[in-house]
Amino acid sequence: GLLLALGPIQFVPAWRNKYRKMHRVLGRVYMVSMVVASVAALFAATFSEDGFPAQVGFYILTAAWLYSMVQAYRTIRARSSSTASG
Repeated sequence: GLLLALGPIQFVPAWRNKYRKMHRVLGRVYMVSMVVASVAALFAATFSEDGFPAQVGFYILTAAWLYSMVQAYRTIRARSSSTASG
């Protein structure tokens, strides 16, 4: 739930620009929540008794969350290194 609640807030430009420190803190909380949710989805996929389609859905959800988290982290690192050198 935390993951779904924080996600949209992070993408509102006016809020993000006005509350930079809060954006960064919530970003960290969001990433940790994404790891926890991915582990839970992986567990649900592995031990799901709802059939093959549910397992595939949970595995795809896990992959999508981890992929988007890695891309977000790479973007954060790229922007912080360009600001530091500029």
